[in-house]
Amino acid sequence: MTELRGVTIYFNDGSKMLVEYSKQEQDEYNMVTKMKEILENQHFLIEANGALVYIPVDNIKYMQVYPCPEKLPTYTIRGASIIDS
Repeated sequence: MTELRGVTIYFNDGSKMLVEYSKQEQDEYNMVTKMKEILENQHFLIEANGALVYIPVDNIKYMQVYPCPEKLPTYTIRGASIIDS
């Protein structure tokens, strides 16, 4: 059974994109490293449906990744609830 993962990207213009994918080869800590690389390189790359999607970080309001990795940076607030988004 494939472990399904996903990210919902919320854009500054109010639109959103849901991307679903199977578990990647990297471990969960690498997901945090990958997020740091995205911020440093100022773009988010997705290979989907045989195409490469390039999303500049400046166009992203926020992203929601699921399931949440177990290993997160120490400054992460854990066990929170979003009441109003």
